Amino acid sequence: MVKLIAINAASLAIIAVLAELIFGFWVWGDPLNGLNIFRNVTWRYSANHLYPREDAVVYRRDKWGFRGTHADPGEIEVLVLGGSTTDERFVSEGETWTNVLERCLAAKGRPLKVANAGVSGQSTKGFVANFDLWFSQIPNLKPKYVIAYTGINDIWALSKEAQFKDDPRRFNEEKDATSSWGVSKQRLKMKSALYRLYRTVKGQWIAWRAGMAYKLPVPGATREIDTTNELRRKSAGDETRLDAPTLMSAMKNRRAQISGELKNFENQIEAVLGRIGKLGAKPVLVTQAWATYRVLGDRVNGHLGTFVMQEPFHDVTRRMCKKANLACVDLAREFVFEAGDTYDVVHTTPQGSRRGGEFLCRKLLGMLN
Repeated sequence: MVKLIAINAASLAIIAVLAELIFGFWVWGDPLNGLNIFRNVTWRYSANHLYPREDAVVYRRDKWGFRGTHADPGEIEVLVLGGSTTDERFVSEGETWTNVLERCLAAKGRPLKVANAGVSGQSTKGFVANFDLWFSQIPNLKPKYVIAYTGINDIWALSKEAQFKDDPRRFNEEKDATSSWGVSKQRLKMKSALYRLYRTVKGQWIAWRAGMAYKLPVPGATREIDTTNELRRKSAGDETRLDAPTLMSAMKNRRAQISGELKNFENQIEAVLGRIGKLGAKPVLVTQAWATYRVLGDRVNGHLGTFVMQEPFHDVTRRMCKKANLACVDLAREFVFEAGDTYDVVHTTPQGSRRGGEFLCRKLLGMLN
């Protein structure tokens, strides 16, 4: 029995070593594969289970890992960070909000080459890793501006037990004497095929549990399209003033419950801003909007529970924008989704991407100078 166990263990060890040699980056390999970002892929699939669409969605990522096609990274002037609402897996090439933004800026006399670096499920922790393990490997990448689309994924990505393990300051060599080893250790891990597989599966599982992962249609299932109008209809009675005592009390309790997570979020925003500065670019922070509620003047209407859950994170972003005099777009407070803009509570249809891209274009024209 002991001999059999030893033989099986040895066999597994040999398989693991072979897998590392073949699929890992110990001997050879492209350093751009460090974060398992899809590269050199073109996919075509249906989005008709999400919103009415007859033709196939074309999703493309280039050899650098950016959405679309960019022959020379040195030509990129605006780099956009975000999660699935930036990646826009179910919006076709040429229709994403980053595509719309680029065309709109050009039409208004401010032509800038925009690169979409959105990664589904990514939070500000992922943004930090992007700079250290992805963007640093792309030759001549020197954007003038970096837009960080923040807030939604951080709600689920942050937890008190993760504050030490995932604290982005461990990647910052200026913070303490041990962080240099932290960077080296992380890069060693990313050479491992098994570690990258583990991180990919774990990340997808966390995103799925949080409801932030893309879900494929179930064969034979009835299509359900939840529009903004329907979402508002379901919660039409939920409306109050922003300074209403009950809402302010709920917000106060929420901030107290997640004070550690909010501090961690602030640290991560600071780390992202530091990385942008080292790249020689100017940051632009954007708060993300939900389809389940809207803020109009001094009132909030819709699903107030979602508003209370999200707003403390956006408040951190607003405070940091004001403190550092940053270029910021408060999409969460200023943009209102209309019927047909979204196919769920946050992800946009081509119509929503067009409206969102044009809105950001108008806001950014005076900021990108």
